[in-house]
Order: sequence, then C-alpha cells, then structure tokens
Amino acid sequence: MEGRWGLTLPLSGVPLAEHGEFVKRAEAAGYTDLWTGETAGPDGFTPLALSAAWTERMRLGTGIVGVFQRGPALLAQEAAALADASGGRFVLGIGSSSDRIIEGWNGIPFEKPLSKPKFEAAAVSLLRYIEENADGFRILVRDSNPGSGGGTYGTLLADIAGQVEYIMADFLKSRGRDPKLAPMYSRMMVGMVAFTGQWWLDARKPKLEQVAANLIDLAWNGLSQLDAQA
Repeated sequence: MEGRWGLTLPLSGVPLAEHGEFVKRAEAAGYTDLWTGETAGPDGFTPLALSAAWTERMRLGTGIVGVFQRGPALLAQEAAALADASGGRFVLGIGSSSDRIIEGWNGIPFEKPLSKPKFEAAAVSLLRYIEENADGFRILVRDSNPGSGGGTYGTLLADIAGQVEYIMADFLKSRGRDPKLAPMYSRMMVGMVAFTGQWWLDARKPKLEQVAANLIDLAWNGLSQLDAQA
C-alpha cells in the first residue's frame, strides 16, 4: 500500500490568507493530503476551499466536521461544492463532534450522538452502491419476486437492513420504544433509500450527496419526533 503524508490545517500562527505558499511547498515536497477539523479555529471547509485553488494533486479532507450543527442539505451542498472546486479530490469525514461544541456552543441537544452520522453513512453507501452498479441493480429490480430466494433485490435490501438494525435498536430504546421493532424500521428506512435510488438512476439530479442528505433529513426528523407509544 502506497504511503501518504498529510498536514492538518490551519497551520498554527499563520493567517488563512497566508497559507498559500506553505501549501504549495508541501505539495511540491511530496505531501499527499490536507486535513481539517473543527474546534476553536475556522470551520472545516474554508481552509480546504482555499487549498483547492492552491494545489493540483493533494487530497483534501475533513476529519471531521459535525453533523448536528448543520442541516443535512447544507452539509451536502458544502461537500458537493468543494468536490467540484477541487476536481474530485475532496473527502468528506463526518462525526458527532462533542457535547461542548454542539450543546455548549450551539445550544443544540446532544442526544444519541452516533446515530445520525451512522444513518447518513448507511444512506450514502447504499446510494453509492446503486450508482456504481446501476445495470446490475436495475436487473435485480426488474427480476425481483418478493417471495423468491437468495440473490434477489429483496434479499439485497434485507441484508443491508440487517446491518442497520443495531443502530435502529439503540435509537428506538432511547425514545422509549420497543427495540424489537428495529427490523421493521430498518426495512422502512432502507426501502425508502433504495426506491429513491431507482428514481435517481434515471434523473441524476440533484447530486447524489444532496439526495442522501435530504433522505436523512426526512427520516431523521421523522424519527426524532416518534412518540413513546404509537
């Protein structure tokens, strides 16, 4: 495996406007990556947006930006814009951040911090699979028989739903609902993503990241408002 060398931005004691020369020299010296985080300094995207114009080959990544202080659609817009500006060199790293930043600084409840990033990652992974295996996915859908065995569209979605169940079980338990309902809710969520993916294969608009963000926005807001008993 080829080794990679990275720098974390911003550089201490250097104004953002003066990073250009340092970043260019790093790329010329063989550095391969630039990474940002979000704590008390600038946001995670701005240093990378500047670096996209200063570099030609370096991978640009967030490690990480928080999902709670951004709406899903805004997060998708930021990621898509930076991917476009960098010619596809951008890597999006997301996470839950911390209670100090989310609740202390932004006044947003820091509840079940790992659930939302995991749901977002699952949605993006499934949509990316559909995109990269478009012909095969269409064949699975076309030949699908809900009562048939292995290798079918239904089996594929059931396998994916199974991987989401443990996240869903924890979330339901935190909302005072029976975690045994996780298989049902997992299939609801995966089915929504897969059906939207079928449509997106033909439409191709908006960008995949925006589709995923809006799906999670719809699902997350619905899940967040679940009554203790339905």
